Amino acid sequence: MAKITIDIPDDLQKELQISNLDVSRVVITSIRNEVMRFVALKALASKSRLTQEDALVLVIKIKESGMKRYVCFLS
Repeated sequence: MAKITIDIPDDLQKELQISNLDVSRVVITSIRNEVMRFVALKALASKSRLTQEDALVLVIKIKESGMKRYVCFLS
């Protein structure tokens, strides 16, 4: 089994000590969930007919739309 070393902020370390959480289990579960999510997204993307250029245009439009909503919210 591979080993991973992580740095945990001091305040989180204190909370972990108080909570008695199994940190290894939490990290393994989190990594497993992220890998499953990545695999699902990769499978979905492999079936897509969008080109990379189409995807970039779509991302730009989504970001612009979000920015417009944010600006309207501030006004």
